[in-house]
Amino acid sequence: MTISEIQSTYPNAVWFDSAHTGTESGSFSQPYNTFTEAHTNVSDGGVIAVKSGTHSDSLLNINKNITVVGTGHDAIISKTPTTFQTWNPSSGITFKDLAIVETGSFSFSFRLQAGDIVFENCKFSNTDSAMHGFIGGYNNGTANLTCNKCIFDLKTTNDTTYPDQGSVLYT
Repeated sequence: MTISEIQSTYPNAVWFDSAHTGTESGSFSQPYNTFTEAHTNVSDGGVIAVKSGTHSDSLLNINKNITVVGTGHDAIISKTPTTFQTWNPSSGITFKDLAIVETGSFSFSFRLQAGDIVFENCKFSNTDSAMHGFIGGYNNGTANLTCNKCIFDLKTTNDTTYPDQGSVLYT
């Protein structure tokens, strides 16, 4: 989505930009510079808007029903093996119009535990050939995953211990 589309569709969005310095209020001109701050200050059912750029930040223990929307594939969430380790949304979370880049090995980009998780128009890519998948889970019967119009740009692996690592979904 463009900035103007986000602002008109989600006028109360809390903005996030890890490169921002200065006063933080969650507005477009004064975004929070950590995802944790944005998550703390968004209401259940609310929206976190991610500005363009590469953001290496933790999305740990997301426990609200929220939408995380980016300004397209130029809004990049870059993670190392511990960035998006787990969340427990009460009813669901949607990621829209983001690029998600896995920079480490032996990890999941997202680990699902409960709730409905939706990825819409997201691009997943990895920079390490020994990754163990983008999406994994401990489904206790309450987690549902939907991917709509997503792109998976995966490297192959040379790791014979886990020969199925190159698959789109690994659980």
